Amino acid sequence: MAARLGVRLRGRLGGGLAARPWRAAPVVVFLVALAGTIAVLRVVLPVEPAGSAPADVYTRKLAFAQERLGEYEVVYIGSSRARRGFKPVVFEQALRARGIEVRALNLGIPGLGGFALEHAVERLLDRPTGALQLLVVAPDDFDVALAGPVAHTARAVAWHDAAGTARALGAVADRADGLAAVSWAWNHVDSFLLNWTATGRLASRFATRNSTPDVRIFGFRGDGYLAKPRKAIEARRYDRLITELRAVEAAPLEPPLAYERAYLERLRRLADARGVRLLVVREPTLSPRRTPKAIRDRTRFVRWVAERGGPVAALDLGNPLTRPELFERRLFFDPGHLNDVGATLYTTLLASEVVSSLAGDG
Repeated sequence: MAARLGVRLRGRLGGGLAARPWRAAPVVVFLVALAGTIAVLRVVLPVEPAGSAPADVYTRKLAFAQERLGEYEVVYIGSSRARRGFKPVVFEQALRARGIEVRALNLGIPGLGGFALEHAVERLLDRPTGALQLLVVAPDDFDVALAGPVAHTARAVAWHDAAGTARALGAVADRADGLAAVSWAWNHVDSFLLNWTATGRLASRFATRNSTPDVRIFGFRGDGYLAKPRKAIEARRYDRLITELRAVEAAPLEPPLAYERAYLERLRRLADARGVRLLVVREPTLSPRRTPKAIRDRTRFVRWVAERGGPVAALDLGNPLTRPELFERRLFFDPGHLNDVGATLYTTLLASEVVSSLAGDG
């Protein structure tokens, strides 16, 4: 009976719509109104409030670097790990002891994934670079999956122009398939639409600007470094994480994927165009990485380039098997960040490596 009723209803509805297409007008009007409402809400509601700390650090720190880039010989750019791990004053002192005078800037920005970092480098190098001699790039996670909330941040919307979105979709094709690929691809398309319709930029007009104090943006010295307290990560948590990390690093190393190699080549071209030396570094971190695939998703491709060569100069300071001195428990505030003691040691070792590299070129 139910089947006969369904057939009868389909027949009546189908025949009625075919004979009188105007009956579909309410449905069309509803869909158009829904789409319009969504578009209006995206304009009115902030993508990421301009007064929020992550948005302020991104916009103000990058604007500062663009305006005063000519004053620095060395710029170190990366995510919050860079912000908490690279101490310009220690770097400057280490090089001064070797007879090299430089001024360094920490351009670490929370949540700055790989593609967002590339966009920031493009903005940084789109004008004369003045005194800049060395650009140190510390990639974090690539924004391949771009989870929903992240897709609506100012940083994500900013880099989703046509070229950036195309690169991201290529990375999705390299990394995922099935429903995961569809979901990840949609996140990038969603960010592109926000960029293309300028809703992210319009939305910022409705938010309070520049509410984050300068010291939270640029640190106490004004050089971009913001220290984590000298507190050490809990012993039990550290023991578990370092054991997992050592096991993963002992696994066979796989070559970079196509999008990872293309990423490095684009960074090299950007630096070469301005006559700036480029160094890609892998930073120490204890962030949970359950499988070789998970660790590769972050920065393990830098280790490949550092050990076997590639399109850029690379330095691996993120392997506990070869750099155990950087993975002691006392150096980490939490799994993802060095504390102030760890940042001092990391920066000192980095400076030593940079000096050795410069001497080798000479």
